Order: sequence, then C-alpha cells, then structure tokens
Amino acid sequence: MIYEGMDSSDREIVEELFSSQLIQIIICTYKLSWDLSVQSFCVMIMDTSRYDGQEKRYVDYTIPDMLQMISRATSQKHSNAKCLVYCHQPKKDYYKKFLFEPYPCESHLNHFLADHLNSEIVAKTI
Repeated sequence: MIYEGMDSSDREIVEELFSSQLIQIIICTYKLSWDLSVQSFCVMIMDTSRYDGQEKRYVDYTIPDMLQMISRATSQKHSNAKCLVYCHQPKKDYYKKFLFEPYPCESHLNHFLADHLNSEIVAKTI
C-alpha cells in the first residue's frame, strides 16, 4: 500500500518492486494517482468519490482525475490493458458518457478573432 505520509524512499522501493514484478498489487490513495509512476495491466477504481474534510461532504472525482487513473492501465507486454470502475449505479451512465464519447470542445474564437490578432500585433509577435 502506498499513501501520502509514506517516506519517499519506502515509496520508491514499493514502486520498484512492482515494476520488477516482485509484488503484483499496489493499493494507492486518490491523491497519489497523479504522482504514481508505474503502469499496470489492470487498474481498479473503487468508488468515484472521496471525502473532503474542508467541505465536510463527499466530492465526486473530476473527469481529468478519472482519466489520469485510467491512464495507468497501459502495459508494454499486454495489448489489452483493462480498467474497472466500480461506482454507484446512478453514476454509471454519467461516467460511460464522458469516458467513451469524445469531449465536446466549444470555441468562440471566430467571434473575437480580430481582437486576438490586434493584441498579437501590439505585442509585436505578429
């Protein structure tokens, strides 16, 4: 198990043991999903919310957080890495929509293109 309060040397040892396949499972906390430097054949996300002590309520993971956790499921040796997301049934359709469909990108650049060009001309980058 890896957690935030762990010594960095201990954490590096655990990551190295996992990378060399001497241990096969790592359990990590939500915050370490961004800092962990290992890849795996299978990633399991247990629940999609965390308790926020400042707000004193449960907060859902953001889509970028979910994508970061899912990205750990890549393997050089296996061509079909898997990610299993265990969540509450009402949230299932929400996550399926955002994880399997392209994220919409909206832009209003065409409405303000002249303003952007003028600012670049004034800054002498154009």
